Amino acid sequence: MRLSDLGDRICIIGQSGAGKSTLAAAIGRRTGLPVVHLDQYRHVPGSQWQLRSDDEFAELHDAAIRSERWVIEGNYSKLMPQRLKRATGLIVLDISTAASLARYVRRTLRPASRRIGGLDGTRDRLSWAMIEYILTGGAVTICPGTTVDLNDQRTGAPLSLDHQQRVIDFFSWKCAHPYAGPKGSTAPAGRTVTPMKYINRVGDLSADLLISPGNLEWWTTASSMTTGTYRHLYCESRMSYGTWADCGDADGSGSSLRTRLNQICPQKGQHFEVEAFLAVGGSDYFDTAEGTTQ
Repeated sequence: MRLSDLGDRICIIGQSGAGKSTLAAAIGRRTGLPVVHLDQYRHVPGSQWQLRSDDEFAELHDAAIRSERWVIEGNYSKLMPQRLKRATGLIVLDISTAASLARYVRRTLRPASRRIGGLDGTRDRLSWAMIEYILTGGAVTICPGTTVDLNDQRTGAPLSLDHQQRVIDFFSWKCAHPYAGPKGSTAPAGRTVTPMKYINRVGDLSADLLISPGNLEWWTTASSMTTGTYRHLYCESRMSYGTWADCGDADGSGSSLRTRLNQICPQKGQHFEVEAFLAVGGSDYFDTAEGTTQ
């Protein structure tokens, strides 16, 4: 196959460290196609990987794919259907674990100015959790008894780097404070984590779990919040004390947020847990629900 066979709208997807950004830049030089690095659309320029709102990111993404010529690299599975519908060609990068790990380490050692597809002035940091993620294909052990899968459970694609780091930071704090009281404690990097249902001046947070015979439903909700402040709501769940897995996220500055509804027909007698955690500025708030399937 020749490069020209892929047409004028090319998607590039693949695991972290696969070389998506580098390949996109090379194709852009060769063909003259405008290059879009989705990480730069998802995050605020010049920040330490601070997320834009979902709505703003979707607007930027959809405006880009409406163009007649482009090469776009990045996964972001929520927006992939409309991107693939517009694409004339698709490249899926699948490299060895050793190659992915080596590229990741090299990327953290480079100056920010040399990182293709990165944020201006922002340098990737070397993380042992990220190294474990690459070696295991997505599962990271935070502490004994707490392992987290950093892949999107619907598509199998990696979660965004910011999402991964938030999950790692949250469960690291939970491991260090297994019996945290309602007043919370200071977390690493100056963050605070507070387990409460109703949070004064923040709102109401709940991990929602509905168990009935042969049915299990779960999601997370944040409501009764003051508008105008950006927040990010996360959902994590696990069955029978196994690996914690992503069960949705939502962000925005409105009065309420809700993650997606998850539903399965489970075996009877299994222990199930849901964690809701809400990031607001320099603080995280969380709620937990658990029960036994019927």
